[in-house]
Amino acid sequence: MVTMGLLFYLTPAMQLTWGVVVGHEPMPLARWLGFALIWLALSVFSADAFVARPCRLGRARIVIPVTPSSERGIESCGTAC
Repeated sequence: MVTMGLLFYLTPAMQLTWGVVVGHEPMPLARWLGFALIWLALSVFSADAFVARPCRLGRARIVIPVTPSSERGIESCGTAC
C-alpha cells in the first residue's frame, strides 16, 4: 500500500509538468514552494521506509512449538477450557 500511495503522486507531477511545459500555465513562487514541500515530505517518508525495512526483515522470530496436551502429561477434562 505504501508503494501504491507513492505511485499515486506521479500522475499529478506529470500533469504539473504538462501544464507548465506544454500549456504554459503560470506557476507563482507559492505553488513551486508547495510542490517542493510535498516532494520533500514524500522523500523523507520514503527514506524512513527504506531505512527501517532491513530491521523489520532481520528480526528473529520466536517459534513456540505446540504439542498435544497428552504428550505434556496434562489430562483432558473433556470440557472446552
